[in-house]
Amino acid sequence: MEWLKKGKTAVIFGSGSIGVELARILKKRGLKVVLVEKHDKIMTHYFDHGASDQLEEILKSEGIEVRKNEMAVSFEKAKKTYKN
Repeated sequence: MEWLKKGKTAVIFGSGSIGVELARILKKRGLKVVLVEKHDKIMTHYFDHGASDQLEEILKSEGIEVRKNEMAVSFEKAKKTYKN
């Protein structure tokens, strides 16, 4: 995974169980991680606001940036890409 060795930042769209777990794994591997969620809380389908707020605090304490009420509207080709 060449991109993982050379990359510095990961942006993950969606804070379901897979997005949250991926954010934590990538942070442990040394990347800056931004978790983007279009709703007003993370783990929307799993947690109420209280539990969601607690998990958000845990993620922030681990150094993961959490951005709620935001979503991607377009993507552009990167100037540089990495292949396996």
